[in-house]
Parts: sequence; C-alpha cells; structure tokens
Amino acid sequence: MVDMKTRRSMWCLPEEVTLNILIRLPLKSIGRCRCVCKLWRSLMSTPYFANLQLNRTISDPNTNNFRLLTLHPFYSLDYESPCLFEDVDDDSAIVNLDYPLMKVSENVQIVGSCNGLICLLYAPDCFILWNPLTKDARELPKLSTTSSEFSFSGLGHVSHTDDYKVVYANDTKLEVFSLKRGSWRRIDGPGNYTVIREIGTFVNGALHWVGIRGTGENKHHVIVSFNLAEEKFGEILMPVLHRAHLFYRLVIFEGSLCFISFQSGEFEVWVMKTCGMRMAWTPLLLLSAEELGHADPICFTKNGDFILDDDRLNLVRCNLKERTVRDLKNPSGSWFGWVVYVESLVAPAVGQNRMDQ
Repeated sequence: MVDMKTRRSMWCLPEEVTLNILIRLPLKSIGRCRCVCKLWRSLMSTPYFANLQLNRTISDPNTNNFRLLTLHPFYSLDYESPCLFEDVDDDSAIVNLDYPLMKVSENVQIVGSCNGLICLLYAPDCFILWNPLTKDARELPKLSTTSSEFSFSGLGHVSHTDDYKVVYANDTKLEVFSLKRGSWRRIDGPGNYTVIREIGTFVNGALHWVGIRGTGENKHHVIVSFNLAEEKFGEILMPVLHRAHLFYRLVIFEGSLCFISFQSGEFEVWVMKTCGMRMAWTPLLLLSAEELGHADPICFTKNGDFILDDDRLNLVRCNLKERTVRDLKNPSGSWFGWVVYVESLVAPAVGQNRMDQ
C-alpha cells in the first residue's frame, strides 16, 4: 500500500519529471494511466507528448514497437516476436485490425508509412490517414483529377513545422497533401527521372525511391529523393555494386537509408553513413542463399535477422549468423501487401493526440 504522504508527493513532481516517467511506460500502460487523473490525461493528450514517446521508442533499443502491417484483410504482425514463427503454437504476435472508418474493401493500396501513421488509397480516389494502434483515421480531400495509373507515393514528416505530407503521383500529375494546410498542391514532377513504382522510404526529412535517369545507352539507376520541407527532388548516387542485380529495394536500417540489390537468393546490402562531413555508402552484407529463391527483402530485426516476402505468398525470417531460414505466420493466407510501421500516439489530425484503450 502507498501511504497518503507518498501519494501527495507524486502530484508535486515537476511537469517535466512526470512526462519523463510517463513516456517510459508501455503504450498500453499509457492508455490506462490517462484514466488516473485529469492532469495526466491532459499531459498525455498533446502532440508534444506523442512526439516525446515516439522519439524514445525509436531511439531505445529495449523497446519493441515496430510492426508489419499486411493486407488483405489488415493484420499487425510483431515480427520481432518468436511467437510469429510458423511452428510456434501461439498467435499473440498477430493482431487483427478493423478497416479504418469501417471502409471494407479489397481494392486498397498502401501509399506510405511514417511515425505510426499509414496512408491508404481506396481506389479510385479515397485517401485515408490512419493510426492502426489508436484506431484514429481521417479521410483526406479528393484529388482534383483521378487516374488508375499509380506511379509512386510516400508519407513523411517535416520536423520543424511538425507537418505530415503525402506524396502521390500518377500518369498525369504529382500532388502533395499537407496535413497542416489540409489540402493538396500540385507541383513539378521529378523531371529527367523515371521513378520505379513503389512506396517511398522516409529518412532524414526526405522520401527516397529507386529511379532511372537518362535514356538509351545513357540510362542508369539512381536514388531519387524528395525533400518534404522544400518540396524539391534530388539525386543520390547508388553504391558501387559488386554485381548487377535485377531488383533493388530501399529500407531503413538503424535509422539510416539502406540499399539492397538482390536476385535469385543473392543479396548485397549497403547503408548510408556519415563519414566526416559527408554521407557515404558503407557495405553491410553480401549474402548468397539459394533457399531464399525470389524472396523480396522487407526489413531487419533488431538482432540483424532478415525479414523477407517470398513471392507475396509467405513470410520468412533469415538468421544471418546461423544461416537458417524459418517460415513466419501469414494470417492473410494468400497474396498480400505490406508496410513496416511503428506503434505511436501520433494523430492523423493537426493538434490532436489520442489513445483509446
């Protein structure tokens, strides 16, 4: 039992100390603590608290809030958990998610993922910004024109204005949605670059895609970047590969941009690191594993295991140290789409934060 004197002393703690304690709690505990008193509920209902909790989650190696969202239907998979192995009789690593705003459809595309928010497109023109943890969702305004020819997309965050932006391009235009502005804005496209159809990888204030520059004999692959604050495109040279492969993938490794070249069980992995005053590609991994076949890399676990998508039908986990491959559970049971996200309290609306438990 806590005596009354101790209880009174808890309410006398400085606000910054209280915040520092609360952000260290597991997300489910934060939801319960919101019911303790009005002060705590007020503190934990602000974007400031959501950002504090998010930054701690990302920087703390002891937390495990990263998940893999798969569809159709929607599932959240804790890919760090051993309970996700196919041969483990425990489904606690799988959470069945309701469709946001109760919009049930199989014609859904993932537009992007950033800081716990996921942007979805219900074809042909319904964009939804969604937090799978809190279940908060917001339908975005419709584009001025629509097209079935999706090209590339992404979701990212401008830190100095705390604004989230959606980038969407098709055969006729490129538009950017600002959450703070509450509207879409048409901008110039990537110019001489042809961006390969995929979801942008958000790192250091910019979205990144693999693209092609030039034509004919002058054609070569590059990494196309889009600075969300300036809303301008740029280029990053690819690493000098040991061998040319057919497929490329951009992921995040320990907070840095990671480039993966792969084909038929061969993987070459590079990470963008700071070298003095500049950024440079650093080789991370060269792997040849025939048993991985045509597997498509998704992400890395905290201990360095490889999570892969085997022909959009199965999930596998590769232990690089022991050179073993184990099947993971795929609750979708058939072809599926996926995106990596982090559980957070960030709300899909300006100036709000929510945690429903």
